[in-house]
Amino acid sequence: MENKIPVNINAIDFADSEILSYTVKRGCLILFIERWNAEILEIKFLDYAASFDMGYFRIAEMQEVFETPFLERVLKEYYEIKPKEHNVRVFKFFNSDDMTALEIICKDVNIRIIKKMVF
Repeated sequence: MENKIPVNINAIDFADSEILSYTVKRGCLILFIERWNAEILEIKFLDYAASFDMGYFRIAEMQEVFETPFLERVLKEYYEIKPKEHNVRVFKFFNSDDMTALEIICKDVNIRIIKKMVF
């Protein structure tokens, strides 16, 4: 079956993980990650706005960040004048060299463990 994880990304160990695939469907970016212990995580980025992929598939960490040049660019595209407050979130995946592997801008995130990958 499946276990739902409260969205506390700091509690999830992403060391030695691999991005298996991601797709955009109905306004969500759905990402599948295989963790070091062979668990597959399905991470849904809800109300997905944009992503920046550097092609690094091995990841070591995921963080929520609050300011990035990519966020500035996305806000500039969405609004004529950047608002002082907005409701988008930025999640970054880093490889073991602390380089950005994937950056995702969305409104919310949902994470669950699935036992095996189903295509």
